[in-house]
Amino acid sequence: MNRTYRKPKFGTLIAPGQPLLAEASASAMAHASPARVLQSDLAHRFAQDGRRWSPRQTLGFILLTCGGFWAVVALAFVSAR
Repeated sequence: MNRTYRKPKFGTLIAPGQPLLAEASASAMAHASPARVLQSDLAHRFAQDGRRWSPRQTLGFILLTCGGFWAVVALAFVSAR
């Protein structure tokens, strides 16, 4: 197969003499991404709720989820033999 490689032309979309990067300033607004909006909304709602897990519940959740994961991994290795 004979494939020809075309070298991309860089800088064709930017007018000559225009800077490639713009300097950031304190007055510049950040781009509002959907992920950041969702994260901010969730943080606000969780802060209003006031209910928290006790350390015992947190430890139980961690042990249950991690233990379940490693049990599945162990079963996968045993059944693969």
